[in-house]
Amino acid sequence: MKNLKLLRCVFLFMMIFNIESIFSQSINDKAFLLCKYTETSIPDSNNRQQFNYDVMGLEIGKKVSRFYSISNDETIKKIEEQAKQTGSIDFRNLSTPKNKRGKERVIFKNYTSKQLISTENLGMFSYTVQEPIPVIDWKIQSDTIHILNYSCQKATCQFRGRNYEVWFTPEINVSEGPWKFTGLPGLILKVTESKGHFILECKGVEKVNFDLEILDGKGQKVTREEFLKANKLFLEDPMPFMNNGRSSFTPDSLPASLRKRPYNPMELTEK
Repeated sequence: MKNLKLLRCVFLFMMIFNIESIFSQSINDKAFLLCKYTETSIPDSNNRQQFNYDVMGLEIGKKVSRFYSISNDETIKKIEEQAKQTGSIDFRNLSTPKNKRGKERVIFKNYTSKQLISTENLGMFSYTVQEPIPVIDWKIQSDTIHILNYSCQKATCQFRGRNYEVWFTPEINVSEGPWKFTGLPGLILKVTESKGHFILECKGVEKVNFDLEILDGKGQKVTREEFLKANKLFLEDPMPFMNNGRSSFTPDSLPASLRKRPYNPMELTEK
C-alpha cells in the first residue's frame, strides 16, 4: 500500500508539472488583451448529462497569442498547497470536482511565422504539434446580438469534421479567437458546436500590459495526425502511456480517472 501511494504521488506530480518542463522560455512580446472564456464540453457523445467545465485564458499580443487553461493553473496551485501542508498529493481531497480541474494544453499562434504550436499531455508524455495557422472558410451572416455589451455578428464554418456557429465583434479589431479559431474581422466571443458538444463563451475582456511568454515546445514533436491517433489510443488504453522510463504503473495503481474513457475530440478528421 505504501508503494502504491508513492506511485500515485509520483504520477500526479509528473502529470501536473510535465507541461512546464517541456518548454524553453523567451519573452519578446507584450500582451495587450486578456480574454477569459468558459469552455463546456461533453466527453461522451452518448451521455449528454456528463460534461467538463474549464476556464480558459487568451492572451493576445502583436506577434503571438497564447490560449491556456486557467482552471488547470488553479488546480496546480491547490496541489502545491496540499503537498506543502501534507507532504503528499491526493486528488480525492481537492475541493475542485475532477470535471472542473482543467486540461493540460497550451496553444500558441505565431502571427509572424503563421504557425500554430500546441502542446498537450497524454499520461506521462508531452506532445508538441506545429502546423500552419488554419485558414477557415467562414460564412459571415447578417445576424447580430450583443455579448458583454459588444455588438457581435454571426459567422459559421465547417472545421475538421464539425460545424460551428460563432459570434465575433468588429468593435475589437483583432482577428483572434479561442482554441484554433481565427480569421474573422474581429474578436470571436462565442463558439457553439452544432451538436452542443463544445461551447466557448467569453466572460471578460481586459486591457493589459505584461510580458507574453513565447515558448518553444520541447515535448515529443509529432504531426497533428499522429497526435490524434495517439490521443485516441490513450483514451482507449492508457497503460502504454504510463511508463516513461522513470515511473510505471499497473492497471491497479492507475488512478480511476485515467482508466479507459470515451473518445469525443473537437477534431474528428485528420486532414
